[in-house]
Amino acid sequence: MVRNKVAKRKKVGGKGVVRMTPLKQRRIELGMAQSQVAILAAVSQEAYSKYERGASLPDIDKALRIAKVLGFVQLEDLAHAFKLSA
Repeated sequence: MVRNKVAKRKKVGGKGVVRMTPLKQRRIELGMAQSQVAILAAVSQEAYSKYERGASLPDIDKALRIAKVLGFVQLEDLAHAFKLSA
């Protein structure tokens, strides 16, 4: 199976509406690549990719560093970015 390098997109309601995770949405708004966020947050690019996809959760220290890089300032924003309830 050949993996497409285009990011997976979640379709909502079968209408073809694309929904991005909050981390990815913010990163794109800032015009950053995953590798840039990873370097600035002192995490591996592979780990950041997993966090962005929701495949893994970072420990609190890493989550706070990522939040700082992406400009999440409210606890609620950070919790939403990592799909946690605050």
